[in-house]
Amino acid sequence: MNVRLCVAPEALNPGPCRVTGGDFRYLARVLRLVVGDAVTLFDGEGNEASAKVASVDATSVTLEVGKSRPPDPPRLTITLVCALLKADKTDWILQKATELGVHRFILTMTERTIARLDGARLAKRLVRWRKIAREAARQCGRADVPEVAVAPTWAEALNLASTGRDLTAGRDRDAAAALKLIFL
Repeated sequence: MNVRLCVAPEALNPGPCRVTGGDFRYLARVLRLVVGDAVTLFDGEGNEASAKVASVDATSVTLEVGKSRPPDPPRLTITLVCALLKADKTDWILQKATELGVHRFILTMTERTIARLDGARLAKRLVRWRKIAREAARQCGRADVPEVAVAPTWAEALNLASTGRDLTAGRDRDAAAALKLIFL
């Protein structure tokens, strides 16, 4: 079994690493890891390190972290610009696109967007979307976690997306023409 866990970058330093909270529950209660089991740690920025379970107690798991591995350079960087969707469809898009290799999401509200988020609701949803991206990266074996950003308008989303090499698709010909489209 290939167990992966997203941790803070400083946790990739060789030596002991104490895991508590939700990640403890995942390792000790859900996966039922025991002393000696292997875990791959990643920091969401592309770095990875191998670790082994050193001890398990009632509230924490201690991992012995080995040498970290530097990230491989990305072969293709993809930014997905997407209008907010109803219900949990945006969650599903984030999860599946992360598993397919999207590196950056820019979510926006358009003229026909039904889901309208602002203020506290938007901040709460953004935290949720970032968690979904992190969990999808863990699930598919990625060492990096895609960036999730929100732009208030389609024009601002396209402006954000136009920095770098992006692949876009859409029905709005004027907006698509505003971007430099590169198909690889």
